[in-house]
Amino acid sequence: METERAIRERRSTREFSSKQVKFEDLVKILETARLSPRAGNIETFRFVVVSDPKKKNQLAKICIDQNFIENATYLVVVCSEIVQLKRFYKERSEKYLKQQVGAAIENMLITATSLGLGSCWIGAFDESAIKALLRVPDGYEIEAVVAIGNALRAPSMPKKFDLNMLVYFDVFGKPQGFKEKDIMTRETKYEK
Repeated sequence: METERAIRERRSTREFSSKQVKFEDLVKILETARLSPRAGNIETFRFVVVSDPKKKNQLAKICIDQNFIENATYLVVVCSEIVQLKRFYKERSEKYLKQQVGAAIENMLITATSLGLGSCWIGAFDESAIKALLRVPDGYEIEAVVAIGNALRAPSMPKKFDLNMLVYFDVFGKPQGFKEKDIMTRETKYEK
């Protein structure tokens, strides 16, 4: 699947089938996360892959009873560590950390979609409970849980703002007239 199509088709899957994701596909997903951009090429994240049904059940409860995630084949717990970034980037390190972790997670979601899989980025959870369950050492933060599985059905696209509502040129608040050209391909055209 081409990249733009995968971006347009990506959805937060909340219904997973019992069909298992191939391990090779998981590796491809994690590889694209590894290849994401990062400040100074400093490795700040680690991934804990959970496939054990009992642990997935516990994680579902820890993720504020988002029980649908236990039906995913894999739950990838994204952990971050900021010490090296702070050494080089001081006060900017927290911002850089969040940016690069977000980029890694987005790469995972887009790759899952390109492989015909469903995924969901989970940000609501009890961090200390996840750390205890997965024995995540002190100094690491839990950034997200990413559920990966075969979607039972494709979720519909939620309503999104038009580009006119999101994009300004030269100064904040001054829209320049983007207009949707083709609703099917969602191409946009700049109009003067």
